Amino acid sequence: MKIKKNLHCILITHLLCVIAGSQKYKSDIKYPLIFVPGIKESILEAKLNNALVEQKKCIKNTNNYFILWINTQFYKTNSTICMDEYLTLLYNNKTRTTSNTPGVNIEVPEFGKRPRAIEFQSSDVTVEDDLNDITEMLVKLGYRIGYSLRGAPYDFRKGPNEHTTYFNKLKLLIEETYTTNGNKSVIMLVRSMGALMSGTFLRRQTQEWKDKYIKSLVSISGDWGGAVGRLITYTDGVQFGKYTLRSFSTFPSISWILPHPFIWNPYEVFVETPSKNYSLSNLKDYFVDINYEVGWELYQDIYPDVEKDPIPLGVELHCIYGYGIPTIRKIYYGKGAFPNKPPVLIKGDGDGTVNKQSLSACAYWIKLQTQPIHLVPMKGSNHTFISRTNSTLEYIKNLVT
Repeated sequence: MKIKKNLHCILITHLLCVIAGSQKYKSDIKYPLIFVPGIKESILEAKLNNALVEQKKCIKNTNNYFILWINTQFYKTNSTICMDEYLTLLYNNKTRTTSNTPGVNIEVPEFGKRPRAIEFQSSDVTVEDDLNDITEMLVKLGYRIGYSLRGAPYDFRKGPNEHTTYFNKLKLLIEETYTTNGNKSVIMLVRSMGALMSGTFLRRQTQEWKDKYIKSLVSISGDWGGAVGRLITYTDGVQFGKYTLRSFSTFPSISWILPHPFIWNPYEVFVETPSKNYSLSNLKDYFVDINYEVGWELYQDIYPDVEKDPIPLGVELHCIYGYGIPTIRKIYYGKGAFPNKPPVLIKGDGDGTVNKQSLSACAYWIKLQTQPIHLVPMKGSNHTFISRTNSTLEYIKNLVT
């Protein structure tokens, strides 16, 4: 009983300190800001306990959590295959959910704290913190990390159907940030897949709630309607320099960023072979023919949210995106090449990763909502480095000052 009483006192004391800290904090900024990242800006930590991995050189036990995504050591020691195994998800077609490899525990660190990514460079792979310039600018303008400038990271591997807890946490974070900053509505700054996450979240809120708590949503390279190039993930994996990550094909989120039907014609050919072509109309055939029917199951699980794409978000939108860079619009396999040999990649317009029609999909909702929508196209800016351009920094600065 004494232990429980002492613990109760500690919790109460901690809560009072948090409340006192919030009351003392005076926010001089115009609007607080919450960042929702994409895949590249996300961080995952892992702890291993007899991890069930196939590669003998991969460690199976750790005493503490370590950074899994993205960890420089995996590249420096040429052991990305281990990172691949740790990241892999297992699908249960009865519960329609995924789980980690047995013995691998994964957590998302620093929710509500600094928006950041890991930055490193090696001879094979370069990963830069796309948020650093934005963060530095905002801090100079008076933003305070953890109070008026906060990150809302998530497990980027999973689809919206497995993110109910995250959406609840995000709602509470927005409400808390609003209150802590003197009842000032929040700007959501989102990157790449973070646009889909934020869009799904906002569609689940009432208009009254959005009117009170959300000033606007600013997307940078927002992947609003998927990308054709994601289909290669299921046959060739994801390339990081000279390394190939196969685990991505097990992620429900990759199904989520395949082309969406509210943008693409259902019969537009994405994958062409001498004997058969594939489009949204026969996407199931594609997964069957590459012998990965789990991919079709994952797609069916996220489709209820994809169907809601035409529903406007009900908040002011600023959509910053690049164009004018060759981007995959069709995947062609010659005779005998499909699906195991490298395809020919036919390019169209986009930011080098996402197709232009997906990046500019915000325009779809202009006539469907009363809140203003601003399209901010930037010619020649690619998917990643657009966050660091002077044009992007100046645009965000003007929104928050």
